[in-house]
Amino acid sequence: MATTPILALRYPLDPDTPVVGHTAIQNLAQDFDGFFGAWTGWTPQIDQGATTNIAKTVDVARYRLIGKFCEFEMRCTMSGTGTASAKVTWTLPQTSKSVGYMPIAWGGIKDVSATSNYVRSGFVDSGSQTKGVFWAASGLLGAAIFTAALAAGDIVYANGFMEVL
Repeated sequence: MATTPILALRYPLDPDTPVVGHTAIQNLAQDFDGFFGAWTGWTPQIDQGATTNIAKTVDVARYRLIGKFCEFEMRCTMSGTGTASAKVTWTLPQTSKSVGYMPIAWGGIKDVSATSNYVRSGFVDSGSQTKGVFWAASGLLGAAIFTAALAAGDIVYANGFMEVL
């Protein structure tokens, strides 16, 4: 009879011992990567209206696959400008199983010139499986509420989880 291995996290016998505690944290991080997959970097494209692939610094953009689910996080500081009164979209790290307006993330846009932070739910964009968009009750960020053009110093960020193909 075949046996199934039991997955278990390592932990210290004495968590009050600093060296053992530090080692335990390292072990735990390695165990989580083993269970859930290692992080992989990606370069998101950020668009606003007719302005595509706006210049930016990618502060962090990483994802990991856990079976058919993709956990991701991104934060980009803009150095270029977008198009005012147009929705802001960002490419997803993997192709979503859902097509259009499926909630997948939390995030938003930090408008540094207006010192405003527009925090919203992130969705798969309408008719797309490869782009994310931020939704607000009165419309999409970029086209409603936040209607300014993305500008140097603005930050676009998202953390999410979605089913992938």
